[in-house]
Amino acid sequence: MTSKSFRETGPTFKNTLGHSTDGFRNDRFRKIAVIVFLVVGATALHYGIDVQAGAVHDVLTRSYYIPIVLAGLWFGPIGGLVTSVCVTIVFFPHAIHGWDAPYTLIFRLIEILMYNVIGLLTGLMSATTKKALIAEKSARIEQERAYEDLKENTELLIATEQQLRRSERLAALGNMSAGLAHEIRNPLATIKTSVEILQDRRVASDQDGST
Repeated sequence: MTSKSFRETGPTFKNTLGHSTDGFRNDRFRKIAVIVFLVVGATALHYGIDVQAGAVHDVLTRSYYIPIVLAGLWFGPIGGLVTSVCVTIVFFPHAIHGWDAPYTLIFRLIEILMYNVIGLLTGLMSATTKKALIAEKSARIEQERAYEDLKENTELLIATEQQLRRSERLAALGNMSAGLAHEIRNPLATIKTSVEILQDRRVASDQDGST
């Protein structure tokens, strides 16, 4: 590639890389915004609804799993744990305040523990799946590269075999030409010898006639 062509393709490559980076950054921000919205929305409803509405609070308590699982799937173990810790911080005051039955507090604390466990496990499963997909993609690329190498070597072998056959045919043609030339040369030598003999006899006859 010449320097001119490099200068021409350079800006295009930079623009493509820049668009890809911007798209990745925007997608990351959108995912974070979704997680924050879900956590803030569930927390606002928790603190805005009366404590006596136990069924509603149970639903809201379970709704925290949605942003935790999404964070684990999108951002791995760190994302899942960070989100679960944030949920723990905002949910803990609500879990220990305003509940008359002692067992309710125990259930809330167990729920907080489950937030963190689910966040960690989801993140680990997501990371393992991503690694497996990357390994599978790498293996597929290696297989495609090996196939291309095998195809190239096969084509080279076929071309070499064809060249060898062509050389063999040329060698056979050369041998046949040499044999044909030898067969032609022998009669020509005989004819030449006969002509020379006849010429000698004619010369001798002419000399005898002149005397």
